[in-house]
Amino acid sequence: MKLINKTKNKTVLEKMKVADTFYTRLMGLMFVKHMDNYDGVLFKRSNAIHTFFMKFSLDVIFLNHKYQVVKVIKDMKPNRMTRMYFTAAHVIEVEAGKYVDAFSEGDALEVINV
Repeated sequence: MKLINKTKNKTVLEKMKVADTFYTRLMGLMFVKHMDNYDGVLFKRSNAIHTFFMKFSLDVIFLNHKYQVVKVIKDMKPNRMTRMYFTAAHVIEVEAGKYVDAFSEGDALEVINV
């Protein structure tokens, strides 16, 4: 999957993984040392996350049903929890600092199944 920021008119993630089953959502990035074959993970039907058992920090992007950015949390350390964002429907996790200015609140994103 590919992620495009339509507001900034640029492709942000070339290879995004989707966590949409019970197992993929449960495991997420726990116990992973770093993202090797993908740029980020899209968690469908989620409005809060945790970083327990994580090995690295994340930038976390909360999206509404229309894939608009409602909240960006930068440099979320391991063993933390976010609060619930009731306007969020999906979450994207990327390695902290790798996409510094790629996401801003209000940006419209598009997910393309490649």
